[in-house]
Amino acid sequence: MFCLTVKWQPWISRFHVPFFILAMPLAVYVMEKFFHRRVIIVIVLVAFCAGLHPLVLNNTRRLFSAKAMFRQARQVNYFVKHSWEYPLASKVWEDLKSAGCRDLGLKTGEDGWDYTWHIFSSAGARVEHVAVTNGTEAFSYPGGEFHPCAVVDLTDSSKEKGSFFNGQPYSKIVATKGFALYFDVSGVRRR
Repeated sequence: MFCLTVKWQPWISRFHVPFFILAMPLAVYVMEKFFHRRVIIVIVLVAFCAGLHPLVLNNTRRLFSAKAMFRQARQVNYFVKHSWEYPLASKVWEDLKSAGCRDLGLKTGEDGWDYTWHIFSSAGARVEHVAVTNGTEAFSYPGGEFHPCAVVDLTDSSKEKGSFFNGQPYSKIVATKGFALYFDVSGVRRR
């Protein structure tokens, strides 16, 4: 039933958690009925110890270290797997804010790393996907018409100096290993 209703995704394991939680009372009932109390204690201890390793020694979300997830700013934790991009992305965001740019477009691939750019929307910016080619391009933007003053291209690997998004010319300002930043050269609008 589950496989029929949910399309496969790389992060599909998050959908399994509710099933595991719902199955726990049944598992406890079965263990209580068919196993001796000492066997149950051993099973619980083994499960607990097996869960400690990924909890304590997680490479991207360590609990105990100088760079523990609770000792760093939330935004830094979003970039933990791409730490080289945080200083540049933070600087780009500050530059966009100082230029009055509050509309940021994102161009991503099929499994683009766009979540980290959406955190900037909590600071009052509007972040929307542009140049979408997956069938949803026919839908309008949820917040109404959208003309970004800058576009972060997470797919960019070209040497071109400019591009067009939504029919507007954009000039490349920054290009790194992970993304390219284009700024609206037409000056159509900034809110």
